[in-house]
Amino acid sequence: LYLSYSRIVEDRIFEQSLRKERFLVNEKYLIIVKASIIWRGDKRIILMDILAREPLTREDLNAFKKKIQTNFSKKLIIRLKTFYIP
Repeated sequence: LYLSYSRIVEDRIFEQSLRKERFLVNEKYLIIVKASIIWRGDKRIILMDILAREPLTREDLNAFKKKIQTNFSKKLIIRLKTFYIP
């Protein structure tokens, strides 16, 4: 029970820290508006809504995933909704 509670607290702290950070990926700024972590079995899935001014390429998304992945030891699944702002 304690391990489950500890994991929930750790996830919430990480979600809040993501919302305060802006990421520079390949000269493009990404702003995380909303982030949540869910578990499917032993896999951690991060759901995010991000804002970007320029269209994102597959390279941009892979670089962004690598930056997020540095905070975790296990492989992540990241699902993004991208909103473009003028």
